[in-house]
Amino acid sequence: KLIVAFMASGKPGAKALAARLKGLLMSLSDARVVLRLFGLPPTIQWFQATVSGPAAADPLTVAQIVSMFVYYPMEHAWWAGKHGGIPMSAETGNRLSLWSCRAWLFYILIDAWNVGRDLLCIHKQLLDFNEVALDDKTRVSVQVDKQLKERADLLTRKRKALLRALTIVGDAPLALTWSLEGGLLSDFWIGAFGTLSSITGFVSLWEKTLKQ
Repeated sequence: KLIVAFMASGKPGAKALAARLKGLLMSLSDARVVLRLFGLPPTIQWFQATVSGPAAADPLTVAQIVSMFVYYPMEHAWWAGKHGGIPMSAETGNRLSLWSCRAWLFYILIDAWNVGRDLLCIHKQLLDFNEVALDDKTRVSVQVDKQLKERADLLTRKRKALLRALTIVGDAPLALTWSLEGGLLSDFWIGAFGTLSSITGFVSLWEKTLKQ
């Protein structure tokens, strides 16, 4: 979409190509909406695991899950109405689209809080490790080896949290602009933030694939 925005502001030939690419992107967007339908079953499992665990459920986690229970049905009802799958007025479709994006934005804001909290906790733990002075004898001890492994695990957690933070930076402006009547961002910025979100999502998926 970022490339399309660039081309649309160029010469007539580039604008024509941009129009064709925009049509292709709309088809890809439809495919992504359909694929997101498969995100509902894992969300149901997440809810069941959260509320049935031995510890009391975290209210923020429950709120996140509920926001997805709002987001998924509304988005797919909007999509079905847009394509004539179910009878729906343009006004109803617009409201469904707005409120599904508001539910998504609510989820993102809670996720941002969780990521920020995780990063602060990890930072504090890393500072504690850095304050430990090791002499030559303790360097070879089993205890120190365990501490070094824990520190490496913390660095891995920090990198994953930072990647999540970048995803939030990409997703939050999109959710906000699509939550408002008339939007907020131009096609250029929608493309820019969407590109950032796509890259971080690809990196996360790639890392999960490598672990399998």
